[in-house]
Amino acid sequence: MSGQEMQWQVDGLTLRGLAWGPEDGHPVLALHGWLDNALSFEMLAGHLPQCRIVALDLTGHGRSAWRSADATYQIWDDVPQIAGVLAELGWERFTMMGHSRGAVVATLTAAALADRVHGLILLDWMLPPPMADAQVVPQFRKFLADRTKRTPRTFGSAEAYIERRVQNGNTRAVAETIARRGLGRADGARRLLGDPRLYGASALKLSIGQIEAFLDALSMPAIWFSCRKGQGKQAWADDLQSRARARLARFEVVELDGHHHAHMETETAARIAMHLADFWRGSTD
Repeated sequence: MSGQEMQWQVDGLTLRGLAWGPEDGHPVLALHGWLDNALSFEMLAGHLPQCRIVALDLTGHGRSAWRSADATYQIWDDVPQIAGVLAELGWERFTMMGHSRGAVVATLTAAALADRVHGLILLDWMLPPPMADAQVVPQFRKFLADRTKRTPRTFGSAEAYIERRVQNGNTRAVAETIARRGLGRADGARRLLGDPRLYGASALKLSIGQIEAFLDALSMPAIWFSCRKGQGKQAWADDLQSRARARLARFEVVELDGHHHAHMETETAARIAMHLADFWRGSTD
């Protein structure tokens, strides 16, 4: 299902993405995971024909611009640019949907724009594990050291890139889909379009108190699709889900068979869409 190419100018950067569905459909802003791109939502969009799904290539990913040399790729850095895209779209009320790192950014965005977010859809993640105070300085040092790692990753062929992703746990279908928008050509090889600074360590991570504050700010219904072969860190996922249930007026967890990118598989995407139909029926403006 081919998406409509989209483009926006935000903060002096060109952001690109894809859109599916009727322009007057239920508005959904979709954020992909780390090193993925807007095609992450191609399969799911086909099962949600009543929605206007706009999926971004987040800055530094896919066909969107890289940030300037002095900028960073912290999870909160995406939020002002997302707000800029929303302003260009003219959406006053919308649903946020995110996968993995994109689910984290979607959660931060939903907390910041809670009065405008109709619902929050989380695909195999929500917020990262908290960091102990004793780890703050070592983490910051690692972030500083990683800032010099800026060599683009290249592969001899698209097949070599696909095989690398398969070795890292993706199915071939998922890897091929991501490759379609994630690779460019360079001197006869294939270059990963993502900014190599995305591989660097985060400067800081949220404390448990800060995580709870973000949860407290989520006034909208939320649903977390948790994959049994997913992101890992199951102890933290269980803890976070428990904290979310205690703080959100409506919070659902749906267990899915499959891997971290299960929303990109036909059968699982259909199941997610079925649950979302019930989820939206139970949501009110």
